[in-house]
Amino acid sequence: CQSLTGIDLSNFDTSNVESMSDLFEGDELLTEINISSFTFKQDCDTGYMFEDSTSATHIYVSYGHKVEFVELIGDNANLTASNFIEVIDNFVFDVDGSEVTLTKYVGSAKKVVVPSSFNVGGSKTVTDLDDECFKGCGKLERVEIAETVGAIGDYAFADCPRLSKIYVYANGLEIGENTFFYNTNTSQLENFSSAKIYVPEDRVSAYKIASNWSVYASIIQAIPTFPNTGVGVDVILPSAITLTLLVAIVFVAMGNRKRKIIVK
Repeated sequence: CQSLTGIDLSNFDTSNVESMSDLFEGDELLTEINISSFTFKQDCDTGYMFEDSTSATHIYVSYGHKVEFVELIGDNANLTASNFIEVIDNFVFDVDGSEVTLTKYVGSAKKVVVPSSFNVGGSKTVTDLDDECFKGCGKLERVEIAETVGAIGDYAFADCPRLSKIYVYANGLEIGENTFFYNTNTSQLENFSSAKIYVPEDRVSAYKIASNWSVYASIIQAIPTFPNTGVGVDVILPSAITLTLLVAIVFVAMGNRKRKIIVK
């Protein structure tokens, strides 16, 4: 695979793999390798795993397992400890006291949830998404951003052409320049007229006029939240459902809360 520049293997289960010898040998253009799901059997052969992968500057491994990979350097002289970057849920992160900044998403999922906290030597609150955090995530269609996140940097979701649903749970969230729907090739905002940005119901008006949010005013609307979950969901009930059953579902799922339900 001599033309390969990046690969995401974060969904692979390697717990029973007996040999990874020469796995990336000769992939001279390969710069980013996501092996954050990889674990090694005690007798797994990992010799020369990155032999002649001279461009492999970013090798993403699971948090807490960096030491296992650094031990491979002996057979891969072109690598140093700094080439191995620890991630949690495919997020590269920085810790400052009790707070966490997510600096880069290295996965390839269609739907991503930005969590409210990470367990990094204890629970730490996720407060920021760095500049270009999700830039170039071509498969990303939907993202949910926890209420603890207070700031998102410039071009954080640039070059994500399939992104169409954004859920923001914070009452106030600062964003940078061209955070969403920006195409760096054309230097324009593109493909967002049919997209949706969901925010707390009582904050819709505020978001529509907020700095750097106003350009997205036409697609900002209230979160269609299902009670007791705090997560935006798409719920469709068949039109043929009986009234008795519908009432029972509503009573069990919603308790005594008053909600509007549309049966499609």
